[in-house]
Amino acid sequence: MEEAVNTKNEVPIEIAKTKKPRPWIRYLARYFDVLTHSILLGIIWALIDEESLDRIDDKVLSLIFLFIWIFVEGIYVNANLNCDHPAGVRSSKK
Repeated sequence: MEEAVNTKNEVPIEIAKTKKPRPWIRYLARYFDVLTHSILLGIIWALIDEESLDRIDDKVLSLIFLFIWIFVEGIYVNANLNCDHPAGVRSSKK
């Protein structure tokens, strides 16, 4: 890693060399997360009350799962940010 000097504090700052962005990998990973959580939530719902799961429209069910996913993803992001990371580094890469 290269080092740059902050002119105000004269403290060395590490500049990470970034790799080429991979948007499709991130998209597919996010889709996989939503899909697996929806399947798990559907299984739990079916175990609790299968009749109501059969009566609800698929599109409405998808919207419910996506709405729940917003909160689940927020919990995951918050948990990741609260993990012990090296000073200033907010990445899960090691």
